Amino acid sequence: KNDQVRQTAADLCLAAGRNSEAATLFSALLDGQIATGDHGSVVTYKKLAKVGTPTPMQTFHYAQAIEKRDRKEAMDAYSTALQGFEVQGRDKQALAVAQHMVELLPNARNLQRLAEKAAHLDDKSARMEFVNALTPGGPRATSLPFVVRVSPPDKSSPEVTVEFSIEPHAIAFKKGDDDTENAELDFIVRAFDAKGNSAGNQSQSLKARLNPETFAQIMTIGLRFRETIKLPPGKYLLEMGVRDSRSNLMGTVAAPVEVWD
Repeated sequence: KNDQVRQTAADLCLAAGRNSEAATLFSALLDGQIATGDHGSVVTYKKLAKVGTPTPMQTFHYAQAIEKRDRKEAMDAYSTALQGFEVQGRDKQALAVAQHMVELLPNARNLQRLAEKAAHLDDKSARMEFVNALTPGGPRATSLPFVVRVSPPDKSSPEVTVEFSIEPHAIAFKKGDDDTENAELDFIVRAFDAKGNSAGNQSQSLKARLNPETFAQIMTIGLRFRETIKLPPGKYLLEMGVRDSRSNLMGTVAAPVEVWD
């Protein structure tokens, strides 16, 4: 009954040229039809598209509803939905759209797009896992071994300095066409005060491109990286971590530091 009321009201607004009100009513009607699997959603979507902009989710459902009878229009709708989800940062939904695009048209472009979306989502999940591992009392990650040297502020440096040295044989180096060795690493330093509250964070990503001579040296002495974090006077626990973005191997360590006034 409510759907019938919305339908009538939307059509009256459309006939009267009140497009904004019509779009709001059509959008609400469409969401209800999608939720119940009502086949009238296709007609409602087209009416909405004339007076407003459907949401990415509405466009995604529209593409699914028409893909058997109009592959080209469905592909255009999937592309629009994909762009909308990307703008919203909804990675899981973007991946779902990319999967439908491959099922509908498994060409090289769509396959590559699907691979990129899957890799991005996996990388994002791994980054979240990495950050969550850097909490006081949490289990240590040890698949990427490294050592650190923590130096409190002094006259030469007003910030806490963290010097990383990573075990090079655990890094997933990739040989380039120019005979270089390449690696991608994420470094994070998180500071917690005596009550366990977050007091500061610092993160950097390193894209290493090493010539043969430098690579041979690093394989002997380790890959070194320096990071700094500025903290007010007090006692802190530093949670420090390194993640190899190619292999998703990671390591974490913790160390106390005191910053004097």
